[in-house]
Amino acid sequence: LAHVEAIIKSMTKKEREKMLNELKKGDKVVTIGGVHGKVVSVKDDVVVLKIDDNAEITLKGCPKAALFNTT
Repeated sequence: LAHVEAIIKSMTKKEREKMLNELKKGDKVVTIGGVHGKVVSVKDDVVVLKIDDNAEITLKGCPKAALFNTT
């Protein structure tokens, strides 16, 4: 996680915005709260993450800025 944070901090605001706008199904992400998952879908302000074989979480109203792309 520290490695991901170091990468994110070194990115410019423009680079980070681009990364977040390009989130797509299959991307591996870490939420700002430390939850690791794979993007199942992204639509407007709703992101669905698969966090286990039988578990998904829906992040509604969650800004994409709260996600760190790790792929």
